[in-house]
Amino acid sequence: MKKTFISIVIAVILIIIAFVYINLNYLYNPLTYPNDNIEKYDYSFLTFKKPIVMQVVKWDEEGQQSFYHYVTDEKKIKNLLEQFDRANKMKDFTIDQYLANLPFGERGSEYNIIFRQVERWDHNNVAHGRILINFTFYKNNDVIEISGVHFYELKASFKEDILNALSNKDKWITK
Repeated sequence: MKKTFISIVIAVILIIIAFVYINLNYLYNPLTYPNDNIEKYDYSFLTFKKPIVMQVVKWDEEGQQSFYHYVTDEKKIKNLLEQFDRANKMKDFTIDQYLANLPFGERGSEYNIIFRQVERWDHNNVAHGRILINFTFYKNNDVIEISGVHFYELKASFKEDILNALSNKDKWITK
């Protein structure tokens, strides 16, 4: 009886240690891993090893390119990934429909959103590592585009959260 009790206590302690380790080192654990759009990628919770950053490249209407020097706030990143995960996929939607929805002059700025697992930072403070999720949208459109093949609904609240995450003007670098 005593051996069984000790075995159970040791097992519980090991489970708690594993759970703490996973939560300290990964954005998700097996119980919180998204199960909608992100699940369609060949990923597991282990793919989302911390740190993860969000990079943004923005092209304004005149073609001026700007870079946002990383969103690093884990809560913001997790919130945005979860909203992407829940976005409604637009079935039977094509690149032609996407481009025809808004004439060129009415699209507004184009945003390329990149969620990256940081493996290292170089001497210029540039993050290097695996791109996990990458999508594009226009400011005046309500569609997310991935590689010209997959399209998702961009809800106003999701777009607002993205733009709010990019609100620190000091982090924008224009080339």
